[in-house]
Amino acid sequence: MRETSLKLSAIVVAAVVAACVQQPASRTTYSYMNQKYSDGASALAAHQRDIADQVAAVPIAAQPAGGRALLSCPIAIACAR
Repeated sequence: MRETSLKLSAIVVAAVVAACVQQPASRTTYSYMNQKYSDGASALAAHQRDIADQVAAVPIAAQPAGGRALLSCPIAIACAR
């Protein structure tokens, strides 16, 4: 009876210890535009390159745009009585 109890205790202790062992964390991956990156800095750099390319593609006008604009600013006037 004592041997059975010791074997059972050993099995229980082994199961508890196995449950407490930390599993290796899965590697976090980042994705941007359907492409995977291993770290956030690489994904951010890819995003910044895309933004820089988009800004560079905006045409620069040789002459300022002509025309007029009418701005309307509502003003609240309080009357003191």
